[in-house]
Parts: sequence; structure tokens; C-alpha cells
Amino acid sequence: MDHPETVTHQGILDIEGRGPAWESCPHSCSELLGGLLTGETRSFYFDEFPLPDHTFDPNSDIL
Repeated sequence: MDHPETVTHQGILDIEGRGPAWESCPHSCSELLGGLLTGETRSFYFDEFPLPDHTFDPNSDIL
């Protein structure tokens, strides 16, 4: 695995907060999030996605 400093493409670089591990993703933040939610994108750091079921919970009760 190359070092994060050598990544030349635009995208997202997920870096482990307490260790040396990192993962490069050639997508924008919104593309990464959408891909994780639909299962089109797999990630070491977000391995629980896609969730078996997810719902939208509005915040209207607290506004």
C-alpha cells in the first residue's frame, strides 16, 4: 500500500484516527455516502453498510 502522501487522484482519503491504516476512495463525499447506503461502494471503515433496513426520522418533533 502506498503512503497517503502519494495519492494523486481527487477524492476522499479515510485515515484511521488511532493508527497508520488508511483507505483511498476516488469519489466525492456525497458519492461515497450514496454508494455506502445502496451497497454499491464497500469500505473497510464502513463495513456495516449497507444496513439491512434504514428509515428517515424527521426532526419536526424537536423543532
